[in-house]
Amino acid sequence: MAMLRDALGLCLTILRLGWWCITTLWLGVRISWRLGETMWRLFHSHETLACPRGHAVPVFGTWTCGCGASYDGRAFARCPICGRTCGWIPCPECHLPVRNPGLE
Repeated sequence: MAMLRDALGLCLTILRLGWWCITTLWLGVRISWRLGETMWRLFHSHETLACPRGHAVPVFGTWTCGCGASYDGRAFARCPICGRTCGWIPCPECHLPVRNPGLE
C-alpha cells in the first residue's frame, strides 16, 4: 500500500510540475506579446512621416481603404470593415509614396 501511495504522490508531483511549466510558458508568451505590441505602437506612433523628398506627410486623418470604406484614425491602422492595412500613402505635395513603416 505504501508503494501505491508513493507512486500516486510521484504522479501528482509530475502533473503539478507540468502544469507549472505550461502556466509559466503561457504567461511568458503573453507578456512578451504585449510588450512587443507596446513597443511597436511606440515606435510607429509618429504624427508625420517623411516622403522621399523630405516633405512631412500626416499619418492621422480620414482615409479610404481599398475596399471603399472610409475611416478616421491612423493611416496604417487596420480597416474596420475588411481588416486590411495599406502599404503606402501618397505625399500631399509631390504625390510620391510613403511606405508603411510596419512593413519594412
